[in-house]
Amino acid sequence: MTTPPLATRTESSFEDFKLPLMRDGAIAEANRCLFCSDAPCIKACPTSIDIPQFIRKISTDNVHGSAKTIFEANILGMSCARVCPVEVL
Repeated sequence: MTTPPLATRTESSFEDFKLPLMRDGAIAEANRCLFCSDAPCIKACPTSIDIPQFIRKISTDNVHGSAKTIFEANILGMSCARVCPVEVL
């Protein structure tokens, strides 16, 4: 049995775990935020992004402002979804 090329073996590992939300879904999810006064999400964030601020911007359909908030704190903001410890909050 031959081993497939590396590109073939790793191709599936680069797929998203969940499909991205569409605009209406993102707004609905953002509106679920409790905007806690102690913001445990910021404390848990490896880069201390102001998560309530970017979620508030999503909830008002300000996607560009939300992205700006993320990228001002972390130039590698696109990787946040992969390392965010949200599942343990």
